[in-house]
Amino acid sequence: MVGVSDGRGPGQPPPAARDAAGRPLLSLALAAMLDEVHAHSGAVYLLAPDQPVLEMAVMAGMPRDFAAPWERVGLSAPIPVAQALRERRLIWVSGEEEMVRRHPRIAVVLPYPFALTALPLATRDAAFGAVFVGRPRTAVRAFTTVGQEPQEVMRSTNRLLMDLGVELFASCLYLRLDPADGSAVMSRAGHPPLLRRPDGRVRVLDLAGGPLLGIDPAATYPTTRVGLAPGSVLVLYTDGLVESPDVDIEDALAELGQRLGEAGRTPLDELADCLVRHSAAARERADDVALSLLRARGDG
Repeated sequence: MVGVSDGRGPGQPPPAARDAAGRPLLSLALAAMLDEVHAHSGAVYLLAPDQPVLEMAVMAGMPRDFAAPWERVGLSAPIPVAQALRERRLIWVSGEEEMVRRHPRIAVVLPYPFALTALPLATRDAAFGAVFVGRPRTAVRAFTTVGQEPQEVMRSTNRLLMDLGVELFASCLYLRLDPADGSAVMSRAGHPPLLRRPDGRVRVLDLAGGPLLGIDPAATYPTTRVGLAPGSVLVLYTDGLVESPDVDIEDALAELGQRLGEAGRTPLDELADCLVRHSAAARERADDVALSLLRARGDG
């Protein structure tokens, strides 16, 4: 439950945030929440003054034609925002499968697969509305589940971000492992991965790819097949590991490759700690860091 306070007594409604003067404040609050929880879309609903109806006051990250049918929601409606306010608790829907099971009427019209969180806006004595945030981060998984090839997964995810209209850009590397022949098919949008050979040599993989997701609706993301010999280590990372205001990215990659080459048979968890702690960008982080390491084994 989200507590709100405006200095009024218990049970008194907050200022009319649905009015034009109040909407900028709600928009700022919603934007701050989306940024804090790394969500991509959301909306704030307020109770109508004279009927049990939730009215959408502000929204972000959703196409208008999608949001239009949900601008007014009955308090008894079987949808997450209404349920959150009725039950005065957080409602979490983890993905498209759970949405189909719990809220089938919503699932059939959703244009995108995403997780959803709804929570009430309330004081201890009165409820005023509800807010929901959506996370279309399950998109890659959803597009994979329906059998799309790597390049199509990337294209579909790119189109999703463009359609959301939130000016959100994302780097991504998608790979599909083939244990039978010890290879991986990769498609990238952003920084290329590093590969440490069993003999200790490290190279930046020159993969075919495309621009960051969310920039060009017509972008394509071709694939490259890379052999992974037993003992080799593949390094996938986000911008925060190598980008910093005072560090040249080529120098940062060279330093990362040097540390990787010196790693030997270091356990992957220890190697990950070393690469993050001693990366060139560690002195002044400009972004958060995600790092994934994969060591190929020779036992199939």
